[in-house]
Amino acid sequence: SSDQEVLAAISRKNLPLEKIEPIVSAGSGRDFIEYFSELILALPEDTAAKHYQSLRDAIDRLQMNVVNVHQLTILEGTPLALPEQKRAYGLVSKYRVFVGCIGLYEIGDARVPVAEIEEVVVANKGMTHQEWLNCRVISLLVKIYIDRDYFYEIFGLIRRLGLSPVDLLEHLRIRFISSYPNLNRVVGLFLTKTVEPLHDNRDELAAFVSSPEVVAKFGSGELGGNELLIHRAMAYLECNQDTHSALCDAAISYIAQNGMMNLEMERYIKEAVEFSRLRKFNPTNYSRDVEGEFTFDFVTAMTKGFRVLPGEVSQKRRTIRFYFDDIAKSEIDYALRTWVVREGSRRENKPGDAARDAGGLIRFDLNANTKYSFGKLFHYSNLRVMNRSAEYVDNDLR
Repeated sequence: SSDQEVLAAISRKNLPLEKIEPIVSAGSGRDFIEYFSELILALPEDTAAKHYQSLRDAIDRLQMNVVNVHQLTILEGTPLALPEQKRAYGLVSKYRVFVGCIGLYEIGDARVPVAEIEEVVVANKGMTHQEWLNCRVISLLVKIYIDRDYFYEIFGLIRRLGLSPVDLLEHLRIRFISSYPNLNRVVGLFLTKTVEPLHDNRDELAAFVSSPEVVAKFGSGELGGNELLIHRAMAYLECNQDTHSALCDAAISYIAQNGMMNLEMERYIKEAVEFSRLRKFNPTNYSRDVEGEFTFDFVTAMTKGFRVLPGEVSQKRRTIRFYFDDIAKSEIDYALRTWVVREGSRRENKPGDAARDAGGLIRFDLNANTKYSFGKLFHYSNLRVMNRSAEYVDNDLR
């Protein structure tokens, strides 16, 4: 958190933001530089407003482009586990299986279901459970749109205009997600998977996971899993067009709301979103080049981190070819082999696992395990390195 009351309540101190800003500014605009930060949701004295301000400080002010927002876990032996602390801060907690920490283990002659159970805070005296859920949706949108500069073609413009990327995401959450059925479905499933594993008491959960059949459901992904990773992958793989279109509409509306919209700006945003879509690695079409026509010089804008105004890069319509250079191909191949494609001695294939066909392309079924694998790929890979390069097809303006 960047809030002083929250930090005081947990006996923590941050480096001053004004000390960090010059370090970040020194690398601003350079290709592939990443800045990483972590936040915890629903800390003592935290509120939804304070959490949003912490996001603004990390993303808007410090320009963090990898932001992990964790849920607050209460650990035995720490001050927050004391009943008086829970009462003082109004902590409301529930119990769930720690992600990935469940299985059948051989103990003597028996195979015994064993799960690691954790206690997580889902509300406090200043944050209702519904506000907590809204903040969780914003955490997902940060993963989809901010992490790894996946949409910096748009957010570069937002920053150049002096506006807030975080406020744009909130504008998207409130006004536009429901207008896009596929994206709305993914967010709805995310909320379902956020509350699904939560139980009111430890004994109830321990009894639930004592069945081998339940353990098998966790193993298949029917239960449990990292909801942020899985639903981020679903946004990219299952509703890619909605993910782009919703951001386009939200950006136009948000900029108009701030009195900065005109016809040229609207055209720029629409073309920037299309430029962004064509550049991205997509496991279904990464083997071929693609082309698009644009009336803005996005090739030059890219060298400036897309922090340009439309009038600064306006041009006659030109055709751009998008292709993966050798570095991108190598990075993509490494990421797929590391996280998705089960080859050689890594482990025995499971039904639905991604695999290469005779032509070397990835073929996969979007089962829970594959979504999780792609989620890890998107989470751990430097996606800007895996983007297509862009070049004009010819030098003649048309």
